[in-house]
Amino acid sequence: MLFRSDDDIIALSMSCFNNPWVDPKEVERTIAGMKDVLRVKREIHGEWVGNGYQLWKHFDPTKHLREGPWRDCSDWGLNNVTPAIGRVFWRRTDSNLKLVGGLDFNMFPMSLVLAQVCVPEGMDESNPENWILFVLDEIVKKVSGIREFAQYVSNKAGREKGLQADAFRGLPISCDSTGAQWKHPRITGISDKSTTLVKEMKKAGFDIRPCWLHPESGNPQNPAILDRVSLCHKLMSETVETPDGKVYPRLLIHATRCPELIRSLETQECDEIGRAHV
Repeated sequence: MLFRSDDDIIALSMSCFNNPWVDPKEVERTIAGMKDVLRVKREIHGEWVGNGYQLWKHFDPTKHLREGPWRDCSDWGLNNVTPAIGRVFWRRTDSNLKLVGGLDFNMFPMSLVLAQVCVPEGMDESNPENWILFVLDEIVKKVSGIREFAQYVSNKAGREKGLQADAFRGLPISCDSTGAQWKHPRITGISDKSTTLVKEMKKAGFDIRPCWLHPESGNPQNPAILDRVSLCHKLMSETVETPDGKVYPRLLIHATRCPELIRSLETQECDEIGRAHV
């Protein structure tokens, strides 16, 4: 049970394992007969889980999650190749590319993941098939507008994570392309029609770029949903094997610092052709 001061809705989940009148061994036997992860979450652990198609079927906590106090992939025996790879996307940048962000523009909440691209030691770092995406942390914050979020990440988020207060100031970020287009002030908290979410983040010092530009018009645009989903499926399902036989998934996530990301991977649903419900 977890209550947070910023929650609009408070829910209480009761697991069958907390029932004093039921033998835990009997609960385990029931789980073994269900075969459905979402049904187990709903009927055994009492979690609020939908009945639709599970989107991220390749996500496996036993494979994709990593524990540890570290904030750099090198401490897990991986080489950080983010600076070399990142300069392809963040061209002509003076930013420190050892850590990069991925930002989704929603006020309730804003969601920013902090990640590195890494390669197992001894593997060809120039071969994209050897690249692993390691999500090391997340910043999830309900805000009134983009300026509040920018100031929070610049001046406060680091301290809340046990770092310097400005640890994430100037972070290189790849963002939701809709943030480079002008939106109604009811959404953005901005009344100036000459600005965009991306421009406001740039004013705060972030090296932020839309994730994709349309190849013909050059305008910021998000890739098709199926393309985005397929790329994530690829990372989740593929592995990198080292010469000594060690196998790494191509997607790694910090098990304790990314609770909202993990929750979404375990519960997000899709339609009948595999498009994410958003």
